[in-house]
Amino acid sequence: MLTARKVVGITVGWWIGTGHVRPGDEQAQPLGERRIGDDHLERIATPDQRAPVIKRIARRRARRKARKARRATVSNKQHTHWQRVPGMPGTWTKTPPAGSPTTAVNQPEATTAAATKQPTTGTAQASTSTDRRQTGANNATAASNTAAMSGASPVSGPQIRTPIAETPLNRLSFFAILAGICTGLLTAALNWTVLAVEQRLYGATHYSSIFLGSHVSPMRLSVTLFLVGLVGSWVWYLLKRFGRPAVSVPGAMQGTPMPIIETLLSAFTQVITVAAGAPVGRENAPRLLGGLAASRLAHSFHLDAQARRILVASAAGAGLAASFHLPLAGALFALELLLLEMSTRTIVTTMLTSATAVATAGLILQPHPIFTGVALNESSPMLIAAVTVGMVAGLLGHGFGLAARKAAAARPLGANILWEMPIVFLGLAVAAHFVPGVSGSGRWAAEQILQDHMALWMLIFLAVIRAVAIIACFRAGTVGGTLIPAFSLGALCGGIIGTVLHPLLPSVPVAAFALMGAAAFLSTTMAAPMFGMLAAVEFTDMPAQGYLAMFITVIAAALAVRILGIILDKDLHLPAFTSAAWTGTLHRDEPVTAHHTGDDGRIHPDVAHHDIDTDPTTAADGTPLGSHPDAHPQPPTPEEVAAKHQQPPTTPSS
Repeated sequence: MLTARKVVGITVGWWIGTGHVRPGDEQAQPLGERRIGDDHLERIATPDQRAPVIKRIARRRARRKARKARRATVSNKQHTHWQRVPGMPGTWTKTPPAGSPTTAVNQPEATTAAATKQPTTGTAQASTSTDRRQTGANNATAASNTAAMSGASPVSGPQIRTPIAETPLNRLSFFAILAGICTGLLTAALNWTVLAVEQRLYGATHYSSIFLGSHVSPMRLSVTLFLVGLVGSWVWYLLKRFGRPAVSVPGAMQGTPMPIIETLLSAFTQVITVAAGAPVGRENAPRLLGGLAASRLAHSFHLDAQARRILVASAAGAGLAASFHLPLAGALFALELLLLEMSTRTIVTTMLTSATAVATAGLILQPHPIFTGVALNESSPMLIAAVTVGMVAGLLGHGFGLAARKAAAARPLGANILWEMPIVFLGLAVAAHFVPGVSGSGRWAAEQILQDHMALWMLIFLAVIRAVAIIACFRAGTVGGTLIPAFSLGALCGGIIGTVLHPLLPSVPVAAFALMGAAAFLSTTMAAPMFGMLAAVEFTDMPAQGYLAMFITVIAAALAVRILGIILDKDLHLPAFTSAAWTGTLHRDEPVTAHHTGDDGRIHPDVAHHDIDTDPTTAADGTPLGSHPDAHPQPPTPEEVAAKHQQPPTTPSS
């Protein structure tokens, strides 16, 4: 029970313990600097009140002494500072506190002299970063070996902390979850922007309508498309003229920082252009933002180069997955097109990032199938149709992918975009006024053949005009992807093949030909067979009985392209159609000057790509040469370089 006596004792004890005294006691000092004498204890009335105060003061003094002892013991941890070592990226040195010993105890004179002489020699030779690195390593090794031989403790000099050679998988998984959350939120913001623009311009969204142009008059659709080209040309010109150089996802995988403002503006401009009616895909924007989020995370937490490469690629694939609700296809995109490898680290990281991004975006956006599903089976006519349509649509997809890459490489980078893009979109507006389905990503055209039957001439005409429109937009400088456009073109090509072969295979519906053609066309356009198959499966929520026919289709498409390369005696392997198509070269032997050199032989000032690797042992996208079974180029010899530039060969010096 709290009595008045206890209250008085506690109050007086606190008053004395904190150094306070009564008025007039001018000689009193704080408790930590004086001893408590009898004159202070006499202020307490009875001995019963003095006893707890004395015990409390003793305990306080004991705690204070213990804190001082701990500070002296862990002074290195509290007062030592880590500093970067000049010339040694990723390496830190720990400076000991002042007054700490610099030599070992009971050490022989020769050992002490050697230990003290080594740093002097290292200082004299530290003229370059290489000398500093080598000398520091020699000093540390010599000091530790000498101390071990003499049986003494090592020298207490500057300590070197080297970076972690490889980030553990558990730590990498934690960063994968963070990157997936950030990517999912950014992708949701992009999709909300698409819905807002569609609702504003057409009064409907792609959730409720497969063809937005049907909700407005043809004249309004044509005017909208022309304004998209006119405004978009100025946006891209100003962004390239005044913004920092763009960095692609492969460039971020190599460690080049992606500019935040420019990358965000580029991504949102892409999705706004596609939502307004441009006939290109919008999957490039979420890949960019996913790479941006992962690149910043890797830079902030100082991840090693391999972990950064895996994390950025995984986040880029997760952006595609979250945008279209394709978790497996997004992870496989990162593995098959960006990383070009499959290991426990890459598979776990890509799957975890993709699943996290899709789940995060699903909390904000409602997932739904993009295309209508078609029932496939494992009957003999269906498998024969799969082989046939796979070979034909695969070759057509390869040709379209090659044309799209060349068009993107030849796009205008300077002021020419101000007139080229409006002219191309003016032609697109005229075509869309008379032909439905020309504008937009092509979902309407694919749905028409997957749900209903179209006339053969209409299929051919629509496939040709859409292919020309897409390539023309890429050539004019429109930035976008080929996912939905390629799937739509493949469905049209499959519908054409199915209409022709329907008398021979009456049990196979034309819609099945269209779906298999879409998978084959997409797989060769993207140069990724497994991605094309999984994308088609997840686009349509295909049941399991259709997997075999789809697998045979994409394999037949890949083999058809390989056989054509053998017949032509030419390597037909296409590089990944990523954001590097808009910020860097596509082939090692095709420099950036191939399409963007002026009349005076100088490169345009906009072509200042930071993600082009000049190392001859790596490809243009940063992957090691020979890491892919289809890529085995060798560095050119001096004679080949001289013949290419029409200069006399030079003999390399010894």
